[in-house]
Amino acid sequence: MKHVCLLCFVIILAVFSNESFSQDTDLITKTCDKTLHKELCNSILRLNAESAHADVHGLAKIVLQTVKSNAWKIREHIMALTNWPSDNTLIKMCLKEFQGNMANAIHEIEESMKAMDDRRYNDVKSWVSAAMTNLDTCGDGFDAKPVYDRALTDLMEVYTKVCSIELGITNSLSGVISY
Repeated sequence: MKHVCLLCFVIILAVFSNESFSQDTDLITKTCDKTLHKELCNSILRLNAESAHADVHGLAKIVLQTVKSNAWKIREHIMALTNWPSDNTLIKMCLKEFQGNMANAIHEIEESMKAMDDRRYNDVKSWVSAAMTNLDTCGDGFDAKPVYDRALTDLMEVYTKVCSIELGITNSLSGVISY
């Protein structure tokens, strides 16, 4: 009899655990469906263990942390490029400006993280948009100069997409419909 009760308890626990996991998975899917880059959003959130028990606000915080991580990767890559030997002062000048813009973007992302903690979603959107603009400004500078680095271009593309995902989730939190 003890074994039957124990077996029943384990089965009930398994059913409720699966239901809870299913609800968490559905929340990630529903949240990512409100963004422009659904697959990337799903990938980011499913790879983070904290997502399993997060609400939408928590999911937004996870994506925001990913934005910050990507900004740091870009800045580190720019710093490495700056250390390459080159006689081209135009390239050096462009990289230096890019490095400063990314420092500003990182600051803006940190401000958006503070705003997210306080649930000031409009401020989050403003700061993330500003951080995206800093990258766009850098990218425009590279487009106008004879500089090409595929790895940097790829990092910038991912960063822009993750910022877009963050804006989509934050829009849903603030009651704005995003498409």
